[in-house]
Amino acid sequence: FACGRCYLAVMASVASLLRSLAPVHNCAVMYTNHTVSAGNSGGGGGRGASIKPALGIRWTSTPHRRLCLSRNSAGAGSQCLAEIIYGPGTGVRTVFQVVGDGIRTLDGQAP
Repeated sequence: FACGRCYLAVMASVASLLRSLAPVHNCAVMYTNHTVSAGNSGGGGGRGASIKPALGIRWTSTPHRRLCLSRNSAGAGSQCLAEIIYGPGTGVRTVFQVVGDGIRTLDGQAP
């Protein structure tokens, strides 16, 4: 129980530090909270396995914004979409391509 409190305190400190970096360095700070297996509750063949956020449920409320990134097809030149789905600017979206020298915005074009 005490160790759990330390973990939460450390994670809160890390979140606060990450938030303070953006305005100081005029940059965006991004983290991902991908999902991982929480074990197999179904008992056989991987069925019934549940998933959980890799950084824990507490980090789901940490970001100021959540983005949904999608791609319409695989391969070179495919168009991608970034949309704010949580936080200030919800619904704002932009179309872009990942190219050899970085990212090219394609605003005004539908993916």
